[in-house]
Amino acid sequence: MSKPTILPTKSVGLQPTTPKSPKPPFYSTNHQTSYGEGETYSAYPKSADSPIDNPIETESTPSSVLSSLNLLTFNIEGFNSNKLYLETLSKRSDILLLQEHWLHSYEKHKLDEFLQDFICYTKCFDDNSLSDAYERRRGHAGVAICIHKKFEKFVELLPDGGNRIIGIKFNTTQPFIFLSTYLPCRGNANSIDNYQEILDELSEIYIKYSNAFRIVIGGDMNASIYRDSKQDKVFRDFIKENNLLIPPSCGKTFTFYHYNGRDTSQIDYFLESKSVISNYLTFIRESINTSTHDPILTTIPCNIQANEEINSLIENKRINWNKVDKTAYQEEIENKLSTWTDEINLNLTFDNIPDKINELCTIMAASASKCSRSKRSKCKRLKKKPWTPELENMAKINRDHFAKWKAAGRPTDKSNILFQNIQFYKKKLRSMQRQLEASLRINKYQKIMELHEGNDAGFYSLVRKQRNPANTTTTSLTFNDISLNNDNLIRDAWMDYFQDLASPMDSENFDKEHFSLVENDIKHLTKTFTENKIENISPVTEVEMKSILASMKNNKSADEENIAAEHLKYGGPIMITIMTFLINAIFKHLHIPTLLKGGIACPVLKNGKPKIDPNSYRKITITSTVGKVVEKAHLSQNKNSVIKNQNKLQKGFTSGEMPIIAALILTELIIQAIKTKSPLYVALMDARKAFDIVVASWPDERNAQVWFNGGQLVIL
Repeated sequence: MSKPTILPTKSVGLQPTTPKSPKPPFYSTNHQTSYGEGETYSAYPKSADSPIDNPIETESTPSSVLSSLNLLTFNIEGFNSNKLYLETLSKRSDILLLQEHWLHSYEKHKLDEFLQDFICYTKCFDDNSLSDAYERRRGHAGVAICIHKKFEKFVELLPDGGNRIIGIKFNTTQPFIFLSTYLPCRGNANSIDNYQEILDELSEIYIKYSNAFRIVIGGDMNASIYRDSKQDKVFRDFIKENNLLIPPSCGKTFTFYHYNGRDTSQIDYFLESKSVISNYLTFIRESINTSTHDPILTTIPCNIQANEEINSLIENKRINWNKVDKTAYQEEIENKLSTWTDEINLNLTFDNIPDKINELCTIMAASASKCSRSKRSKCKRLKKKPWTPELENMAKINRDHFAKWKAAGRPTDKSNILFQNIQFYKKKLRSMQRQLEASLRINKYQKIMELHEGNDAGFYSLVRKQRNPANTTTTSLTFNDISLNNDNLIRDAWMDYFQDLASPMDSENFDKEHFSLVENDIKHLTKTFTENKIENISPVTEVEMKSILASMKNNKSADEENIAAEHLKYGGPIMITIMTFLINAIFKHLHIPTLLKGGIACPVLKNGKPKIDPNSYRKITITSTVGKVVEKAHLSQNKNSVIKNQNKLQKGFTSGEMPIIAALILTELIIQAIKTKSPLYVALMDARKAFDIVVASWPDERNAQVWFNGGQLVIL
C-alpha cells in the first residue's frame, strides 16, 4: 500500500506561561506503523513529573490562578460498564469530552451523580424521539462534556448541533469553544452520507464561532488521516476546508484496539482552529479500561482565576424537626412567653406590633435551635459509595493479568494464554459493572413496590432521586448585556430584574382617565373605612386559631426570620393565645406590618433553559410564616363570599378545582372555533415570563364592589 498524504500540522506549539518543567518520561509501544515516528505516552507509570498523574493545578495547590487547562477526550463505550476507569480519568483532567456513553435521555442524571465535582452536559441518542416506556432499547452513541465545578462561572452550553455534537463556550479573556463529537462509523451503504451530514453540522458551528472564539474539537472521528478509505478522505477534506490544525505531537499513535486483538488504528483526535495546545498525550492500554479506545489528554496554557470565592453571607441552619425535642421546645416557649399571656401585659399598639412579632420570631428561632439535636455536617459534599468487594477484586485480578501480559511484550496471538486471560477478565470486569448497575436499578424498583401506601416521605424521596439532580444554580448571570460572575453583583442584578418586572409600565394604550378615577375611588374608600372603623373584622377565637395553625403544612422552607410552620404548631397552648392576641390587634388597627409583607425571592430554573439568562427563571417567594396565619384568618371569615362571587371558570387557587380543567375548556373552544370558522382571541398571562404585573388598586375596586366591605377591604 502506498504511503498516504500526511496533512500539514502546526509547526510550533504555544508554550506555557509558567516556567518550563522537566519533560515527562515517554513510554514507547510496539504498536507503531511502519512509516511513522510517533510516540505513545503512558498514563499508567507513577512519575512525579508526569502532567497526567500530577496536573498543573491540584487541590493541594494554594493558588486559585491556573496556568493551564487539562482537556481529555475518551470514547467510553458505555458509562455503566466503564465507571471504574472514568473515576480515574476524572482525577486527571479539568474538562472531559465523552463519546458513546450509551445512556438514555432519562438516565442523563447518572453522570451528575457519579462525577460530583463536575457539571455535566449530556446529549443522548433518543433526545428527540418518543418511545414506549415498556420498550427498553439498548442505549448507543451519545456525547457529553463534563467541566470541573471550579470553572462553572466561565461555562455556557451551546445550543448548536444534533445528538452527536455537544459544545460549550469557555468565557475567558480569550474565549474558547470546546466541542465533543462522535462521528458515524463505517458499515452500511448510507454511512458516508451520514458521516458527511455530521461534518456539515461541525462546519456550520465552526463558521458561526471561528471569528470570535478559538475552537478545539475532540472526539471519536471514526476516520484516520493515515488511511485512504472514502470516509478518511472526507474527514481530511473537512480539516483542509476549515483550516483546522492537528497538533504535531499527535504523531501516528493508535487510539483504537479492536476486540480481536490484531486490528488497530488512530481514529480519535483533537483538532484546533489556532495553535493553542501545548501538550498532546495519548494513553496506552490500562488494565481497568474496558473500552476499545484510549483517552487523549491535552494541555492548553491560559491564566484562569478559579471559582473559589467564599460566600460571606451567614446561612441560617435549617431545623430538622424530626430531631427536635418537641416537649423541651414547648417548655422553653412557655418559660420565655409566660409574661405575654395577658393582653394587657402585651400592651399592643399600632406602633409596637411589628416589634412584638419580631421579638416572638427571635424567641421561637432560638428555642428551636437550642432543642435541636442535629449537628452541622463537616462534609461539604456527599461521598461516593465504595465499590463492591467483588468488583474491587475483579479489578485487582485484571491489573495482575494485564501486568503479566505487558511484561511479556503485549502478545496479540489468540493462542497465547496471557492474551486470552486479559480478554476474558476484561470482559468479566465490564460485565460485572453492568450487573452492578442492573442490581441497583432492580433494588430501586423493589423499594418503590414495597413502599407503604401511607409513606409519603419515602415515596417522594424516591421521586426526587429519579429526577435530574444536576446543579440548577449559576455562578454567572447576563443582565443588561453585562456578564456578572460575583455573588453580590448577581444578587443586585436579581433585585433590579424583579424590581423592573414589578414596576407597572406606562403605555399609550392605557385609559388614563379611568385609571385616575379608580385611584381616587380606592383612596376615598380606604380613608372612609379607616377613619370611621366601618364594619371592623370580627376577632379570631383561640379555637379558630388552633385550627388555623393545625392546617399549616410541615416541612416547608423557613422564612427570612428563620420561622417555619412547626415553630408555631409545636409552641403549645401559650403560642395559640399569643398568636390570637397579635392577629386580633392587626385586625383591630386595620394595618398589616411591613415585616409580614416581605419574603425571600427564589429564582427557579425552568427545564432546559440557559442558566445565565434571568428570563429562564420563575420567581418563587417564601413569604412570612406569621403573615400566612394572618391570611388564613382573614380568608376563613370570607371563604363563603369568595366562592359565591368568583367566576365559575376560575380553576386555579380554588378548593376542589384543577387548573388543567381550564386547559380542557380552552381546547374545546379552539376546536369549536375551527369547526365554525369563527374568530377566537386568547389572551395568555405568564406565557413568556412567570410573573404578574397588575396595578394593585384595580382589583381593590372590584373587591369593594362585589366581595368585601369595610375593614375587610383595607386589610386585603
